[in-house]
Amino acid sequence: MHVYLLFKDREKDDSKGYLSQEDVINDLNIEVILGFADTRAGQTEPDPIIKEQFKNVLVRPLKTRAEVLYRQGVVAQALDCKNEVLSLYDMTRGACESLDRFSEAAKNAGDPSSKGAILPRMQYLKEMTNRLSTLRMSLSDIRSRFAAGNGFTDFIDRFSNEYSEVYDSGLNYAVQNLEFYNTNGSYTISSGLGPGCKLSDLKVEAFSPLSQEEAKERQKESKWYSSFFSKTSADTTKMRDDVVLDEVDKLKDSVAVAILDHYSDFVEEQLTFFHNLRDQLAFLAGCCILGANFDSSSLITCMPHIVSVDPIDKDTAPVEGSSYGGAPDRIDGLPTKIEAIGLYDPTLALRTKKMPVSNDIPATPNSMFIVTGANQGGKSTFLRSLGLAHLMADCGIFVAATDFSCCLYEQMFTHFARREDAAMNSGRLEDELKRMSFIIDNITRKSIVLLNESFATTTEKEGSAIARDLTGALYANGMTVFMVTHLLQFA
Repeated sequence: MHVYLLFKDREKDDSKGYLSQEDVINDLNIEVILGFADTRAGQTEPDPIIKEQFKNVLVRPLKTRAEVLYRQGVVAQALDCKNEVLSLYDMTRGACESLDRFSEAAKNAGDPSSKGAILPRMQYLKEMTNRLSTLRMSLSDIRSRFAAGNGFTDFIDRFSNEYSEVYDSGLNYAVQNLEFYNTNGSYTISSGLGPGCKLSDLKVEAFSPLSQEEAKERQKESKWYSSFFSKTSADTTKMRDDVVLDEVDKLKDSVAVAILDHYSDFVEEQLTFFHNLRDQLAFLAGCCILGANFDSSSLITCMPHIVSVDPIDKDTAPVEGSSYGGAPDRIDGLPTKIEAIGLYDPTLALRTKKMPVSNDIPATPNSMFIVTGANQGGKSTFLRSLGLAHLMADCGIFVAATDFSCCLYEQMFTHFARREDAAMNSGRLEDELKRMSFIIDNITRKSIVLLNESFATTTEKEGSAIARDLTGALYANGMTVFMVTHLLQFA
């Protein structure tokens, strides 16, 4: 059973994502974003699953415009129905925790065909059935609150079709009838005889637990029997010999194991399904929590426009905009890579709970941008706001701006000045050059590079020379570069 909330045709992105994840996370202060996405209002403890899944998605950019539009549509629906999404996440997280415990107990019981493993396996199957039934009813209740033709409604409809009410009733009936094992109920089997007159090709035809009346009668019976057989009806014979009863118990175990084996693959598939659902809902729950934090401080956000131009997506056909999905191209064919209105640093805004000074970036076909000016003038903050906007746009969520347009990049590289500390094995300039060497070795035209006060650890003359050679080579090869510098000679 597929979830497909974050992708239209698969559960997750198995790629490694950004090659310089640690630098991107540290330089853009992504931990601040995570802190406002993993803790709900009124709670003090962060949710580790939300944090992990939100982080995993942030550092794995989508590769096509179609993927972004699909993700944007699902995220927008989550924001519109955040209470339902958070409730659904809580339910699936609880289901995973419970099912994992039952699964572990069943595995720790030893050989699945052994007598000691039967009861844990039965409990595991019963818990899975209960969780699926609860999920089916919950999804049915909230179906009408999501807009049609959306990843959410597609998932709900797909689940309802595959795990229908009829299927649910049949599975619950089978699980309830498994109580024959605990209550010594009746069961009918067919089988052949194998070598040594052992049963082969065992098939369970019917089984059922004892009724309340039958259970009461059973309790009245004496433990010890005086005869080998006793008749209880015209077609039923009870065996009274201990040896024979032991063989009957073994047969009963075989019947239970056969039933449990029949559902074994199903149970494991559904466990994977619940984990996939929990992880994808965790990301969407993080979007809801982060969005609520923006809203509580009256911070402006928008769904970015994804421009279908080189370096990645060759499809330039316009896509109709909607209230929630992406917006149509507005560039009239120009190979614009970025345009922004009211762009601001969300890490600064979320911490101060007020709108900071914003910046605009006009539409331009340029690929090289040099930003210079006085110290403490907001250059680094601007660069960080741009990096975060690109990162959030590339993974299909809202950005901190009034309006934002960009194309997609497969890789993002950041090179921010760092303070010298004990963790460094070399001087600051050597460290800068090592990090820059890694970028040069891995950069392609499908990358965006953010340079913040690079080469400020040496003299202005030497730093300017290094910067000039580097940016000249990047520009000549069509790389997209944003550089903040105080090297006036270079600028």
